[in-house]
Amino acid sequence: MGSTISKSSLTDKDLEILHNLSHRPKEEIIFWYDHFIKECPSGKLDKEKFVEYYKLFRKNENVEDIARHCFNAFDIDKNGYVDFGEFLITYVATNSSDPREKLNYAFNVYDKDNNKSIDENEIRLVLKSMLKLLSVDVENINFDDCMQNIMSSLDKNQDTKISKAEFIEGILSDSYLFALLSPFP
Repeated sequence: MGSTISKSSLTDKDLEILHNLSHRPKEEIIFWYDHFIKECPSGKLDKEKFVEYYKLFRKNENVEDIARHCFNAFDIDKNGYVDFGEFLITYVATNSSDPREKLNYAFNVYDKDNNKSIDENEIRLVLKSMLKLLSVDVENINFDDCMQNIMSSLDKNQDTKISKAEFIEGILSDSYLFALLSPFP
């Protein structure tokens, strides 16, 4: 996406676009913009700054790994930075009350190679990150068994990859997997 928002001002046009995309009140968008610019005068977050900023929203949690995964999804135009427009749209999506919307976004976070499917290696990376977030000792986990269980639960057509539809439907039908693999409470 990469917004047209300058680093020094939020134009009426930008505000209207963000309001229409996010469905948030304009006053709230202005508040978030002012806070974003205060923290990031350049108007952009690199991955390191993004991790610091993300931790402000998930206090008392071990979110570094998940934040790194999220950065890759938040950076919609893949320029190595997250601007305010990308941040706001993604923040709104991840804080939606609709579990399908959250899982749709989670799928995009997990699909590292952007091939519209999640393979076993991508699930393994996410699983380790989520377990760390939950303060589980990952050294004593048998990931092969976990991976086999997750893949058999989600990969309904058994093609060794999980489509977005398989992911969303599978997670929604399994409360354990929903709790484990949804990074957005």
